[in-house]
Amino acid sequence: MGPDHPDTAASLNNLASVHRSMGQYEEALRLLKRALAIREEVLGPDHPDTVLSLNNLSGLCYKTRQYEEALPLLKRVLAIWEDTLGPDHPDTATSIDNLGQLHISMEQYEEALPLLKRALAIREEVLGPDHPHTALSLDRLEGLLDECADS
Repeated sequence: MGPDHPDTAASLNNLASVHRSMGQYEEALRLLKRALAIREEVLGPDHPDTVLSLNNLSGLCYKTRQYEEALPLLKRVLAIWEDTLGPDHPDTATSIDNLGQLHISMEQYEEALPLLKRALAIREEVLGPDHPHTALSLDRLEGLLDECADS
């Protein structure tokens, strides 16, 4: 093993999760960035573990309201999933939904709307209308439409 081994990156990622749960966001951020750097270097930019690190880092940025930092990370996750899993994969739909939620948090409703519609369409087609993720997408889309109607 060693400081640049993928298992070290996994340990850093897990330790970051502990720090995040304790509200120690700066330390969690530092650990997640280090894990991402290792995974990008050793595993490559499109490896699933690298995407996991990107997603975890974007999630922490989102939680700490660092939306501008989260945006390129989520866009990168989505681009990788579209290229590797395809545009209609459930994980791609989750990334689309996450990006839509980020745009809502940034009050960028016009950007969020087509993303939430696309996530819902994928989930209806791939998972079916009765799947919990489909219901979640529908609920989020309805919430956005209600928000836009109230504005």
